[in-house]
Amino acid sequence: LEAITHNYTSLTRDVIARNLNHQNYQVYKYDGYFACISSFEDYYQSSMELHHNDQVCNVHFIAADGAMADFIDFHAGDEALSMPDDGQALISVGMAKRMNIAVGDTVTVRDADMRLLRLQVSGIFDNNVYNFVVTTPKTVAQQWAETPSLQMACVYAASGVDVHELGAAISKYEGVLAVSVNQDTADTVGSMMSALDA
Repeated sequence: LEAITHNYTSLTRDVIARNLNHQNYQVYKYDGYFACISSFEDYYQSSMELHHNDQVCNVHFIAADGAMADFIDFHAGDEALSMPDDGQALISVGMAKRMNIAVGDTVTVRDADMRLLRLQVSGIFDNNVYNFVVTTPKTVAQQWAETPSLQMACVYAASGVDVHELGAAISKYEGVLAVSVNQDTADTVGSMMSALDA
């Protein structure tokens, strides 16, 4: 009821992070995977699965060209990773560790329509929070005989621009289902990590 009253929309930011000093949270390790579906964006980002050695994991799937590297810093430790070549994929390290995937392994990604993509892992990048698979649009077009549709756009905010006002303006365009401000996620994770260090 409090979440509705205050228009809270994020369990992590609006409830957990706000109450870290007031609540006694019990944390339990869970080795499986679950997808929290609370919006259309969550559905589309969690509607693909990665399969490897009889293991399955829901993933955020991105088919992007080299320009994506301007928005996301793919790296493993201090090593910068290049965008994958055709037929290849970058995957996030948390998922790779849980599923025992190494560079050079072949993985299969399946969408909700049961179409398969076979991808050779070209790199494993630092991200222990979300499960990502990144490949090229050409790879999808070659294996599915169709070009993937545009479902995400990345936007830089110029220095001094209020990112929340910009996000609100973008959300008014027809066809925009959701806008995520990455700085909010970074701030929330940073606050949670600082609280854990205390």
